[in-house]
Amino acid sequence: DASAGAGVEGRLPSPPSFSFVVRILVPTPSCGMLIGRGGSNVKSMAESSGVTSIRLSPKENEAVLAATSERVVTVTSPDLAGAVRCVGLILDGMGAHPDICRYANMTTSYSRATSVLSAAQQAAAAAAGPPPPSVG
Repeated sequence: DASAGAGVEGRLPSPPSFSFVVRILVPTPSCGMLIGRGGSNVKSMAESSGVTSIRLSPKENEAVLAATSERVVTVTSPDLAGAVRCVGLILDGMGAHPDICRYANMTTSYSRATSVLSAAQQAAAAAAGPPPPSVG
């Protein structure tokens, strides 16, 4: 039947059926703020960004990330724009609460790292020898 064939040819191809999945690591202390009371923040972020789901890794999986005290946030979205909007909302929330959303890494001393770098630069300069005489 010619009319049946014309209907099939006139249809647009359906969009691919896959989701965009983005995973980010967040400091464990920030998870309460991200979730919100009764999941209210996660629900609000999902609705406003249009993502399918926002999930945090279970607390029992923290042993795997214990050295860094982080949890994984997984954002699933039908489109890239929604995933990007949601990650932006997560980062905005963390930026608004720097007191609970920063890393407490007591093993890093930036003043010590700077002095080590300075010493390394001085050693490299000494190994290179004196600068060549200027022509003038």
